[in-house]
Amino acid sequence: LCIVMSVSVEGVFDVLSRAASQSLELLKPAEQQLKEWETYPGFYSSLFAVYSNATLPLNVRFLAVLYIKNGVDRYWRKTAKNALQESEKAVLRTRLTDSINEPHNQLATQLAVLIARIARLDCPHHWPQLLPNLLDGVRSDQSLSQQRALLMLKHVVASLASKRLVDSRKIFRELTSSIFEFILKLWMLQLEQVHVAAHGEDSGALMLSLDKSKLAAKVLRLLFLYGFQSYDCEEAKAFFRLVVDKTPVFLHLRVQLANRSRELAEKTALLFIKVMIECQEISPLDFLPFLKESLEYVTHYVIEQRSSSLLFERFVVHCFVLMKNVLKCDKYRPPREKDEVAPSDSRILDAYKVCLKYCVCNLDC
Repeated sequence: LCIVMSVSVEGVFDVLSRAASQSLELLKPAEQQLKEWETYPGFYSSLFAVYSNATLPLNVRFLAVLYIKNGVDRYWRKTAKNALQESEKAVLRTRLTDSINEPHNQLATQLAVLIARIARLDCPHHWPQLLPNLLDGVRSDQSLSQQRALLMLKHVVASLASKRLVDSRKIFRELTSSIFEFILKLWMLQLEQVHVAAHGEDSGALMLSLDKSKLAAKVLRLLFLYGFQSYDCEEAKAFFRLVVDKTPVFLHLRVQLANRSRELAEKTALLFIKVMIECQEISPLDFLPFLKESLEYVTHYVIEQRSSSLLFERFVVHCFVLMKNVLKCDKYRPPREKDEVAPSDSRILDAYKVCLKYCVCNLDC
């Protein structure tokens, strides 16, 4: 009974309020009490109840989420000392999937990070409803719900993409196969919404459309880079073509817009060139179908400078990184010495010819 009372919602809120104080006299004892409660049953459920109460101060709710994140890192695994009880973990998973409409940006981001950390340990086997619930949110007609669902999906997909065990890679490929086409179509729709909003007068609608478009592109980037065994499929090729085709759209938007909208357009343009760089770095041979198009892309923007008024420094630097990586890649070189074994893959010779065409001097420059 003593333990239950000590981790009541009211008690946790009171201690969190003191932990959020600027006074060291209040702060230090509160932090010590919270540390003591870390291994008590019901503590994390009470923390989540504090977060869920929208009438409470924002800084206290934010602190509650941070303590839950720390607890997940330390006590969520079954093998951890003082691991969370399965019953409490089940309650937290259920409540997290019901918290998709958090209106505060910072809290929504922290919540997405928290969900992703748990997903890395539990999804899909112990949390099968997470991805279906997030995809339902992505399908929502409510702009905020859709944006928050995309934010959470992006963090969850990033967390799952980082797993390297064979079984985990297989699960991620299955996930990619099941959702890539849907997210790609959604992104295409959002690109149209960006175009419409850019010609309207509602700056808030434009910023939300840009943000949702960027989040969907980030999800696609992760699925594209880590979810395909080969890029020689129509879905992967369609995404890459869109990345190339939509670059000038966002470069133009960056010049036309201001403040946060300009920043979102700039980040999206950078994301596109980063997709090309990462694709080539991760699997140079699988990148071969995109090789010629990528070099034409770089040549257009930074060699011939046909759109120089649209460019900015970081974009130009990334373009040169892509060109350098391609032209210096040993995978695209035929054998030089007579005793070297000739490449069995004719694509390598084709890649060499493409590189030679676009190299200013030669491959050894």
